[in-house]
Amino acid sequence: MNFVARPGSPAGRLFWLVVLAAAIRLILLPKAFYGSVGEMYRDLEVVWRLYHNNAWPLLGPSSALGGFYFGAIYYYIEAVFIGLFRFVPTGAVFTSTVFSLLSLPMLYRLCRTWFQDPAVAVLAVAVQAVALFDVQNAYYVSNPNLLPFFLLAFFRVLTRVIEGDARMRNYAILGLLFGTASQLHTTALVLMVLVMSAAAVKFRLRPSWQQAAVFLLICGILYLPYGIFEVRHDFALSKTLAQIGQYQAAAGSRLQVFLGFLNFFGSLLIFKDGFFSYFPDYAPWFFAAAALAAALVLFALWLIVGKKIRLRTAGLSTAGRFLFPAWLGAGLLMYLASAVPPAFYYYLAMWPAPAILLAWWLAAVKDRSKKFFAPVLGGYVLLQAVNLGVFACHIYRPQFSHGALQLAFAYIKQQSKGQPNLVLNQALDINQFYYYLRFNGLGSFKERTGGQTVYVLRECASGPEDLFSRSRVSSKNFQGLCVDEFKK
Repeated sequence: MNFVARPGSPAGRLFWLVVLAAAIRLILLPKAFYGSVGEMYRDLEVVWRLYHNNAWPLLGPSSALGGFYFGAIYYYIEAVFIGLFRFVPTGAVFTSTVFSLLSLPMLYRLCRTWFQDPAVAVLAVAVQAVALFDVQNAYYVSNPNLLPFFLLAFFRVLTRVIEGDARMRNYAILGLLFGTASQLHTTALVLMVLVMSAAAVKFRLRPSWQQAAVFLLICGILYLPYGIFEVRHDFALSKTLAQIGQYQAAAGSRLQVFLGFLNFFGSLLIFKDGFFSYFPDYAPWFFAAAALAAALVLFALWLIVGKKIRLRTAGLSTAGRFLFPAWLGAGLLMYLASAVPPAFYYYLAMWPAPAILLAWWLAAVKDRSKKFFAPVLGGYVLLQAVNLGVFACHIYRPQFSHGALQLAFAYIKQQSKGQPNLVLNQALDINQFYYYLRFNGLGSFKERTGGQTVYVLRECASGPEDLFSRSRVSSKNFQGLCVDEFKK
């Protein structure tokens, strides 16, 4: 804990930045309702079967492109946190939160390895700690959301190998990181293969057969569930992946991909993709944020062109001088070669490269003039404060919290007492609804001809609805989630 006693040191600043990042990512977690909710409850169902039915998954989530599945390691990582939380859905989201926080010290270590100036590492962590792009990933769970930590660790270990540390341990860790990250999303698989191949040629890396064997063995063990499925199904997924790649390479729009790439870097200032958008609900705040972002960009251009404050390569290590441009270049090449629609999560294999780039330039500004550094960094923090404030209002939905849902379902269970009943859902995602039925041991309900009580879950703001042309028997409000009771 020596770094805590010296808050002015780089490591001390890292500690307090991680504390700040944790506060931002955890404060609303129990009350947050955000992201692909159905995807999360699909994960919970898989993990429930793993724990309760010994149904070990061989495949991970399905790809948005259709017909292809990622590796199963995502479910096994998520299962650890879901089990710790005793199947409360917050445990699934907490998986993303943990890896978002773990990526911060890993980013710090990577930047300390690549850059001689420790300010780059501290600034990179500061930028990522408050960037809405990263924060919003911590408030919902999805397989690509875990990528940044594993890719940062991959680059750090590869840097060690390039710099001459050819111990067996590094090749074992590379196998662990490669085997994990490549199952989280195909973009990571392609990116790591391109970068490793280029690094092997550039630095003449020649692992021994024992080192190569350890790397491949660990990858093979991690891919064992996937391999079992492929053997059982005549390598159907490999064939599907090849067909997807051929189609996208022939039919995709390269201009759209390039614009998506630029949009990804612009998301460092204003995150405007995915499940959160300023429009139309927060239009005044969007114009305020856009004006501030434009002022920052113009000021930065003036510093770059007018004051000639630019990136400095003098303090960049040999490995960093190669790997960082290779990361950016291989990513762009990958997206252009297979021109899939530029959904924001496809670019998570590139995060937090924009934060490193900004931190690298901010360190140059700081070294040149603290007079210019303060308004640039202060303006960025202010912009993210606006973004985070609007985002917090957007995701704060206590009516969908675990506490409110449990109160509602416990009420239904207590009221029904095993009598014939039917539960109808007008408020929840369908996967969410069925998971809470299972979680509370309510089972499935079938409609009967008479003598049946009907419970309707709805958001209280939507107003009651008499579905059976009868007056309600009762209505209960659980933090904005209502349960109406009808007699059929």
